[in-house]
Amino acid sequence: MNKLKYLAFVLVLFRFYAASALTTLSGDVYDASDIFTDDILIEEGAALYVKDIYVNKTITIENNGFVAGDIYINAPYDLTVKNNGVFEGMLYADSDSELVQVVDGKKSLTRLNVDGNYIVNINSEDRLGLDDILKTVGGAKQISIRDSKIVLNDSVVESGALVQLDGEIAFYIDELGSADSVALLDNISSTANIIFHDMGTDVLYAQSGFISDGVLYVNRVRETDYVKVY
Repeated sequence: MNKLKYLAFVLVLFRFYAASALTTLSGDVYDASDIFTDDILIEEGAALYVKDIYVNKTITIENNGFVAGDIYINAPYDLTVKNNGVFEGMLYADSDSELVQVVDGKKSLTRLNVDGNYIVNINSEDRLGLDDILKTVGGAKQISIRDSKIVLNDSVVESGALVQLDGEIAFYIDELGSADSVALLDNISSTANIIFHDMGTDVLYAQSGFISDGVLYVNRVRETDYVKVY
């Protein structure tokens, strides 16, 4: 192996280990100035107390315990947060940085105090209420939902954030009565395969949906699969 190839090999190893470094906190930490260079896992029962911490590397924080204090994300870096615990204080993102919140179920659907660029990525096997999503993370500029189960009300929900749907999205909705082309959610962009499940009891009808001009609609149609009916 010549010198150039060797240096390239060492650089690849360095990048791999640097990217995969993880700091695990199992107790209370008060001086956090030296741990924000790695991904951070805060275990249940542990606490991280910070004061004006500046993030100068793209990292991930998974919080199962308690975090208190303000965190600043410097450009051009991003911070990804999965919060299953309590996250107090502010998260500040520069104009060229981004705070990414990861939601994979009801426990991680939590409110973060964010000032700056903020997006939310949802991939949940739990049934999450759309109202709960928008009330909790509606301050984000974009909410991306992939391969998830979402419970809808039978009335239009206005979203200040762009809602991006991808993969397979299962919407669960109460019985619509005789309604036709009911608007359910606006400000939508989608490449998803959308499936509707009626949580009502009238087996003579089924739901079908479509998106027009950024609005999600649902139709109640007569069921033609009589095996289902009988």
